[in-house]
Amino acid sequence: STAGVVPRVTEFRHPVVEMFLTSEVMADCPCNKAAFGDGTTVITNIGTVTECGRWCNAARKNGCDTVIVLPLRFSESVDAVLSIYAEDAGSFNDSEVELLKELAEDLSLGVRTIRDRIKREAAERQVRESELRFRSLTQTANDAIITTDGAATIVGWNPAAERMFGYTEAEALGQPLSVPMPQRHAEEHLNGERRVVGKTVELVGWRKDTSEFPLEFSLAEWTVGEGRFFTAIVRDISERKNQEQKITRLSRIHAVLS
Repeated sequence: STAGVVPRVTEFRHPVVEMFLTSEVMADCPCNKAAFGDGTTVITNIGTVTECGRWCNAARKNGCDTVIVLPLRFSESVDAVLSIYAEDAGSFNDSEVELLKELAEDLSLGVRTIRDRIKREAAERQVRESELRFRSLTQTANDAIITTDGAATIVGWNPAAERMFGYTEAEALGQPLSVPMPQRHAEEHLNGERRVVGKTVELVGWRKDTSEFPLEFSLAEWTVGEGRFFTAIVRDISERKNQEQKITRLSRIHAVLS
């Protein structure tokens, strides 16, 4: 027997296979019928086929008198066909046809499984690369970057956050948001997180030594699967507030002297 997998637009050098791919015979040949909806096609005596004269002549010239064409579905549609030729007429009985149908289904399943694995591995690789890029960004950022889960538990803490709040990453991870933020503001964050997502707001931070300082942060929300997370970019604005206070005092003095 002769067997071959025939994609719709790929050229093969086998003389019988090549006949399937010529525009003159594609409309009626069994390969095309199987690929476009007729399902498995069995021709038990190629010599009796009246249409596709060029295909029939090529098949018989190469010593083939029986063919079974089975569709292969690597996705929802037919992506290729498996053609198996035999020299003698009526070479495939009913049980053999059913067995070959199962073979085609197994081949389709195998290809789909491989493709799904390749897609999954590619997606996992993209996630890893994205995580590496994000970690590289957070590790070198001048601003503190803090990530919490939906329960306001800290799951991300970069070096700038360590310097700003005085807690190491090991100390901060797994702790509630109230660790770097006074309880009153942590509760405001939990109750109004959606209200401040995408905005820049001013709050009060809480250092490890219990001293408070003004901060500015921008909050973003994101999800992974069914998990919900929040990432805040935090900036210490103590110096800016000091400058604002100085300007306010000078303005008041100027107003009195005037």
